[in-house]
Amino acid sequence: ESYFELYRDQIKKELHVRKEPSDKNKEKIEELQQCNAVCVHIRRGDYVSNEKNRALVVCDETYYKRGMEYIAERVENSVFYIFSDNLQEINWIKENYHFDYNVQYIELNNLDYEELRLMYQCKHFIIANSTFSWWAQYLSQNNDKIVVAPARWRADDNHYEIQQKNWIIL
Repeated sequence: ESYFELYRDQIKKELHVRKEPSDKNKEKIEELQQCNAVCVHIRRGDYVSNEKNRALVVCDETYYKRGMEYIAERVENSVFYIFSDNLQEINWIKENYHFDYNVQYIELNNLDYEELRLMYQCKHFIIANSTFSWWAQYLSQNNDKIVVAPARWRADDNHYEIQQKNWIIL
């Protein structure tokens, strides 16, 4: 962000999705705006299936639970919306992760831009080590958002210009 901070407002305006959302997405946008929605982005997909991505760290269930706990202690009536790569990954998460909070799964089989639009409608964020997560929280209009981010984005490096000052690093 330090490279384009001066253009923040312009970038946010230009990168917001302009295409009219589908009816199902309109309903979901309304739902997200009427509660203390927390975007939980669980990135697996090519992080686990592609050998080229071995250097990337896959955030685990413990990280997401810690993030949920952190936000739940600070945001009343939090609703955690789980986003992932596709329906196959959502089903994997349902079978393998067990959350003790109010959790809703985004199962609309959206195109990427529709999914991004839904993500940035949320008020708070638990992001993966993913630029898709990064852009979702960045495009959010909530100036008081809490953003929980992983301490490590890559297995081979621990220093990131990608982290923002206000993030909670877990």
